[in-house]
Amino acid sequence: MTRGRLRNACLSLASIVLCASALTAYSVVADPSPIDILPSGYRVARPVIGWGPEHPGVFHVAKLDRGSGRVIFDVDYTIDENLTRKVVSATEGPAAAFFGDSMTFGVGLPDNQTLPQLFADETGHRVRVLNLAISGFGPQQFLRALETALHDKLLTPALSIVYLTAPWHAERSACRRGLHVSGSAL
Repeated sequence: MTRGRLRNACLSLASIVLCASALTAYSVVADPSPIDILPSGYRVARPVIGWGPEHPGVFHVAKLDRGSGRVIFDVDYTIDENLTRKVVSATEGPAAAFFGDSMTFGVGLPDNQTLPQLFADETGHRVRVLNLAISGFGPQQFLRALETALHDKLLTPALSIVYLTAPWHAERSACRRGLHVSGSAL
């Protein structure tokens, strides 16, 4: 009797493992995640904010489609002496600081096509513009940087602070599923 129950339990467990493996294999084949090619020092653990570049410099980053090998993007990111994405703008005066995630950082875009750089270009480089965004950041990193005065030297004096976000950041930073934002369930 015990052998029968043990055999049934083992068969059930093996079935669950086999099904989970099959679902994982299907998801990898049906919708493979892209391949990120990141150079050493581009993304390292950073106290206070979690992660970011380790040192200034030009980082060559690429993303490939796993299924076809097609290049999604292949670009250089320039990280300045403040460990922020380089923006060509005024070097002095009040700062217009942009915080956010990959959209604000400009993932996949060359330095001259990021939102903060386009803003600097539109203002005729008369305003000191900062790109303080980092790919994958949410409201919690923005708040933590402000709480700990991480960028105070750069932000003094501040003309404006722009934080770009998306509705799914509310759920991610609240650590709750099913959070309602702007009348729609996430």
